[in-house]
Order: sequence, then C-alpha cells, then structure tokens
Amino acid sequence: MRRPFRQYYYLVIILCSGILFYYALFIHNRALPNPDDSKVTLLHQQNSNYKELSRKLDSLEREIESQVQDSNGVLQRIKSKFGSNSSLAHKLIDKVKGARKKLDHLHHDFDDEPHLGEVHSGGEHVQGKLSHDEEDENGAHEVLEEQSRESVIAILVIVCNRPTVTRCLDKLLKYRSSPTKFPIILSQDCGHHPKTIEALRPYEDKLIHIFQPNMEEIQVEPAHSQFFGYYKISRHYGWALNQVFNHLNYSNLIIVEDDIEVAPDFFEYFSSTLPLLKEDPTLWCVSAWNDNGKENRIDLNAPELLYRTDFFPGLGWMLTKELFKELRPKWPPAY
Repeated sequence: MRRPFRQYYYLVIILCSGILFYYALFIHNRALPNPDDSKVTLLHQQNSNYKELSRKLDSLEREIESQVQDSNGVLQRIKSKFGSNSSLAHKLIDKVKGARKKLDHLHHDFDDEPHLGEVHSGGEHVQGKLSHDEEDENGAHEVLEEQSRESVIAILVIVCNRPTVTRCLDKLLKYRSSPTKFPIILSQDCGHHPKTIEALRPYEDKLIHIFQPNMEEIQVEPAHSQFFGYYKISRHYGWALNQVFNHLNYSNLIIVEDDIEVAPDFFEYFSSTLPLLKEDPTLWCVSAWNDNGKENRIDLNAPELLYRTDFFPGLGWMLTKELFKELRPKWPPAY
C-alpha cells in the first residue's frame, strides 16, 4: 500500500519544482530592473525622431522635385529661344544640378544611419548615436529652411469692402498645389467692414488675415482730391508689402486684388517664371496679365510664349524682397 503513496509524493515534488523553476525563470527576471531599459527607451524616442526626419525629407524631396520640374520647363523654353549656350541657360542648369545633388546627398546620409531595431550594446555607442542624429536633424532643418526661402511664393490678396472677394479666394484655394509653397495672406483695409468680415469667416483657417491699422483721414491737396482713392491704395500696399516681406519674412510675393479670378495654370506659371526673375537683375517683376491679350494680338498656338515689356501690367504680379528693399525708401504717397 506504500508504493502508490510514494508515487504521489514524487509527483508533488516534481510539480513544486516546476513551479519554482518557472517563477525563477520568468516572473522573477521580469521584476528585476533591466540595465538596457534606458537604452530601449532612448531608441524608441529616437525612432519617433527618425519618423519625423523621414517625413520632412519626403516633403523636401517633393519640393525639390517640383522645383526641378519647373526649372526644366523654363530651361527648355530658354534653349528654344536663346540657344543652349546662353548664360541664363547655364545658370539654370547649375541650379537644377545643385538641387539634384542636395537631394542625393540627403538620401545617402539618411540611408547610412542605423535605424531602430539595430540595438547596439554599450551606453557610449547609443549616446553617441543620439548626438549624431541630432546633428543630422539640425542639418535637415537648415536645408528645409533654405529650400523654403528659395521656393515659397506668398500670395497677398488686397481687399477693402468687397464681400465678393470669396470668388477670388475660392479659385486660389482650388488651384494651388501646396499650402506650404503658396501661403495666402489677406490684407484688409477700410476697417472691419461687417459684410466682408462675415464673408471671410469660413476662410480663417486657410489663410493669414491681417488688417491695415491706420484709419486716419489722408490729407490731400484740393487739386488732387479726385485721386483720393489712390492715396489710400498706396498706403495699404506699402503697409501690406512691408508686413509680408519684413514681418512674415517671405522672399517672393504675388499680389492679387480682390476682384481677380485666377486661371488653372496660375501657380504653375509663377513657379516656372520665378527662376527667371531671380536670375535676371534687369527684370522688375512678372505679371500674369496682358492688356493686349486679345485673340488677334497673341499667338494662340504658343501658350509658353512670354512677352517682355516696359509697361507695368499689374493685376496679378510677382516681385521679390530685394525689389521692395529698393522701392520702400521712395514709396509714393499716391502714384
């Protein structure tokens, strides 16, 4: 009768030993502090930094590719008109090559870095990697800022008391390809005109809305009283341009008045002509308006044709910060 009892006794001992072994192997070890936990935490934090850096690099790639495509289009038109040996063509070729080289360099640096999942032993290596990553991220920020200054074109909509400005805004928002590349600033004069303010309310999250603060009556000589409106417009334009260039710090700007409805290729046109404006110091501005743009005065079969003129067309025109620096000290009171 004692043999079955011994068998149960041995079975209980084996079960107890198994439980103790399981506790020692899994539960106890899990409770002990892991010296690599801080490394894992740092690596997880670094993974989020890599994702953010990767997202910014992808955005930069799209911006550079867009600029390269725009520059290639302009380059082909320059070659067809002036030949491939023109100095402007060579400058544009160098600009395209520089953009390509910058993009390839960023991809090469990013691809050579170890990513999350490549866990390395040794605290010194992990800490050194984090420091190196911070340098890479700072470098990417600098490149992004430089690219932003070069390619972003702000849109300045001049408005006073026309609620119908919404038609202008609807077309701008419909056709622009990127809010980052083409930010819209709406500058309003004439005080807080109630109907215009109400009409603009649905657009507040899609643009920057600024107000010309000087509502004082302008003193005009009696002989110029019929031109009173020009004095107000000049004051508004001068203030708004100063805000965009010197306070919001944009380098390129397109001015659009509140009664203009842009064409589908409006943004493509100005993106393509910006390199010309930057490279040729004899160009004052670029305009999308042609006062002589009638069927019998233009070549309908040459949509890429550009006209150079000494007459200022206005009505949707682009200028640079450098030009405004030249004009600001001699800004006219009226015209």
